[in-house]
Amino acid sequence: KLFMADRDQRLAYILDWKQMMDEANRDAKMKEADGKIKEAERKIRETEREIREAEREIKEAERKIREAEGKLAASKVASKYEIARNILADGISPDIAAKYTGLSLEEVQNLAQ
Repeated sequence: KLFMADRDQRLAYILDWKQMMDEANRDAKMKEADGKIKEAERKIRETEREIREAEREIKEAERKIREAEGKLAASKVASKYEIARNILADGISPDIAAKYTGLSLEEVQNLAQ
């Protein structure tokens, strides 16, 4: 009865109780925010790992493309030489073989020898 009768004591108690509840809420919100931050950091690390893996796959694909392009270019040159040999074997002049294969006259003449 004495406590309830004293307005200043009641007000001090209410203010203390409110401050305690505010601190508890703040602590809970901080823990929640820390959890969200840690989860975001985990997702960032996972995304960075996925990006590194994708970059490795891209580099490997680019390497395979360059290798295939090199083989294709070599195959085209070999085909030109084969076509030129066949033209020469049919008795057609080196000038015509050079014209239709895209090889130089000198390259065709070297094949004829």
